[in-house]
Amino acid sequence: MFKLLLLFSLQAFAQFYPQSYLESRSHFIEIAESMKSQNSNIELKQMDVPTKTNIHLTIDALFIPQNGSKQERLVIITAGTHGIEAYTGSSLQFDLLDNYFDSTWLNNTAFLIIHAVNPYGYQFQRRVDENNVDLNRNFSASDKNFDSKISDYDSFDSYLNPTEPLSANYFDDLTLFLKSLHKLVVYGKKQIAQIAVGGQYQNPLGIYYGGSQTQPTSKIIKEMFLSVGKPFNKILHIDLHTGYGEHGKLHFFSDRKLKGRDSFEAIFKGLAIDFGSDKDFYETSGDFGTMTLNVFADKEFVVPMTFEFGTLDSQTILGGFKSLRNMIYENQGFHYGYKNSQSEKRAKKLFKEMFNPSDLNWREKVFRQSKEALTLVIKRFSEQ
Repeated sequence: MFKLLLLFSLQAFAQFYPQSYLESRSHFIEIAESMKSQNSNIELKQMDVPTKTNIHLTIDALFIPQNGSKQERLVIITAGTHGIEAYTGSSLQFDLLDNYFDSTWLNNTAFLIIHAVNPYGYQFQRRVDENNVDLNRNFSASDKNFDSKISDYDSFDSYLNPTEPLSANYFDDLTLFLKSLHKLVVYGKKQIAQIAVGGQYQNPLGIYYGGSQTQPTSKIIKEMFLSVGKPFNKILHIDLHTGYGEHGKLHFFSDRKLKGRDSFEAIFKGLAIDFGSDKDFYETSGDFGTMTLNVFADKEFVVPMTFEFGTLDSQTILGGFKSLRNMIYENQGFHYGYKNSQSEKRAKKLFKEMFNPSDLNWREKVFRQSKEALTLVIKRFSEQ
């Protein structure tokens, strides 16, 4: 009975939850075409993404202009920067467009909704793109970033990136956990997080690899931001993610270099914003938010904001271990195969549940919090 009530509650928030990238893209295009039929000024932008697969991959974007000739404010909402996270991210976009988009916002604000920044990862249920690149470590302002080295990475490489077929049983969990405890004692939590998660440019087959050059998808996004954002002087970029943080809780992350502090305080008043100031928090390089600030450096107000919906309590020691374990298992299995079908099934299930939980209670919380936050923030932004 309780599960049925949750299901009805979830349906009240979102009438469409995608089961695949292709299904999700089709629904996004359907929404865009429907909106275009009512407003000829609305644009559907579709950019092909180069691929060696037999799947037609595109980055699809919906541009909804501000009413009238004046263009003042732009809200950008992106999903699927980490491909597999787009299951939830795109469904939150659908919920916004289908159920509670307020047309009065358009009196002062335009919208750019990007369906899947990383369509390859979405299609193949990976976090990275076709070149094993984490796009949230690839948006570099300078190519010098791709030559950066982590001094202690060699001592972590075999621990983070095993090169034999994966055996993902509970004994392997224990072995990896003991290795992790040893690293924790020797290096400390912050240093481990920085080396393991902050982004590395040394092992192309490793986790959190930032690439050796700017990826095609990163270039497409940069060009779209520049083109669409040109006439606007106030820009709010909301990037939707799942994974880090307390299970079922919406976390807000931003950059201290944001532009327009007074307006920022008014827009996000009452919300707990994390600027990565926690003593154990790692720093990333080549992240999406920094790219947004660089692209719009000449604007009056620019705020990149990550909406992160927690899944595994990864802010805790045990939750952090599980998150890292799932990343290691998925990457190892993808590149080097599996020792048996049970290992493959378990590794893929752990990975998918970390970024796209099937728990209806989790989903209900996510949709409710997303609606509350987006409605509040967009309304305040449109009034600034």
